[in-house]
Amino acid sequence: MTTMNILWITFDSTKTTALPMFGNPYCRAPNLDRLAGEGVSFSRAFCQMPKCVPSRQSMLTGRYPHTDGLRAMGSKAGVGGVNAHMLLTAENRNILPLLKDRGYALCHKGVQHLVSWDCYERWFDSRMDWDGRFKQCKAPPQTNADPLLARALYAGPVPAEYPLECDHDFEASRQMIEFLEGWRGGRPFLAYLDLRAPHPLYRDWPVMGDYYRDLYVPRPPACPLDQAPWTEAQQRRIYDLEGMTDGQWQTIVKAYYSAITYNDMLLGRVLDSLASAGLDRDTMVIFSADHGDFAGEHGCVEKHDTILYDCHVRLPLIMRFPASSGLPAGILRDGLAEYIDIAATILDAAGISRPGWMAGRSLLPYCRDAALPARDAVFAQGGVEREALIAPDGKGPNIDVPAGRQPTIKELVALSHSDFMLKAKMVRTENHKLIYRLNGHHELYDLRADPHELRNLADDPACAQIRAELAERLVRHLIETETNEPPLASVVA
Repeated sequence: MTTMNILWITFDSTKTTALPMFGNPYCRAPNLDRLAGEGVSFSRAFCQMPKCVPSRQSMLTGRYPHTDGLRAMGSKAGVGGVNAHMLLTAENRNILPLLKDRGYALCHKGVQHLVSWDCYERWFDSRMDWDGRFKQCKAPPQTNADPLLARALYAGPVPAEYPLECDHDFEASRQMIEFLEGWRGGRPFLAYLDLRAPHPLYRDWPVMGDYYRDLYVPRPPACPLDQAPWTEAQQRRIYDLEGMTDGQWQTIVKAYYSAITYNDMLLGRVLDSLASAGLDRDTMVIFSADHGDFAGEHGCVEKHDTILYDCHVRLPLIMRFPASSGLPAGILRDGLAEYIDIAATILDAAGISRPGWMAGRSLLPYCRDAALPARDAVFAQGGVEREALIAPDGKGPNIDVPAGRQPTIKELVALSHSDFMLKAKMVRTENHKLIYRLNGHHELYDLRADPHELRNLADDPACAQIRAELAERLVRHLIETETNEPPLASVVA
């Protein structure tokens, strides 16, 4: 296969079931529809941790977060701040230096939830310009006056007079277009555009005319609060949204969809620039997310990395290949895949052999032949170790809340129930999901009978065998993927 350019676009907080090409009849994303029609779509791809920084990092390392210990948010600059050491450094094996060694130019625009600041300057030839126009960017003003909707993180409609050029995602996509239009070739590139929306706050973006204003969407599914698993129940009690009406939940869902549509418009502008520059003939395009979002499901908003429902971990994945590659177009693959597979697929497309330390596997063979076996299970994780939750003075939970600021509702959940933040591991097969928690509040779902994960069967005696089988599968996975750092030069018998 001829070495190809790679354009990789990520939306934050985007779940598979929100997108039209995966069956959603309400959300509009015409440019993603076009991309799916020209590429291969994976309907059951899963991230390995539904948290911004660790998820993005695992996509670059092709390794599970626990293998490298990268399990928390890190400061954006990678210098000072909270958990700066949790960003990728030169010590962490990943695809970026491999691509640079093969002659690739690396470009990044948008959210910098990837690498330490020194590696950002060392590895990326074209970086996000945080000065200039970016300094003029600011979020749209909050226009919502409903206190219950405000508690549900709804900011209201974006005012008609708000210039979209002031939006951070608009500016990041403009910089990516500038890079593509100025590309003069000579070597291949990996260009990575990371957009923030539809991450809450939820806003009604001025897209599709009056489509979303007049649209009816059903209330997302949720079980009664007294039947909810412990972890979900704690979140729902603290957020206190049980009094939300169907109309208010519709407002949240439609705002979430409108942000996806807005980002789809930005994605379309980038794809058009790729074509107008004549680069689409030699460029593989990847679309992914980092994690999902409740957006009303389970009676909740936003997300939490210890809650491992499909709405948080089942994410969209689309790959479009140059016509000269001989890879198919306009097809759907519904086998299980993991987001760590993206790294191995990129290396395969670049003609670089997958290194032995990488747990991900290339999806290119599966793109060519649906008869090839997909994964028999996928895995995800969330939370932190117990000692990390104990404040240095031994008083209260160690939840970072900057001085002088009131805790967010999300932080209040952790402050009120620190066990909520303890480590959790998920194994999911075609038909079942087990979530094993250090706090003892385990969950088991029969995905055939209960695709929305509303009935926890962990304590059902009739499910004891499948729970034991999944637990054994999870233990085996954790042993197979425990850390191999530092690497062994040789084995002493």
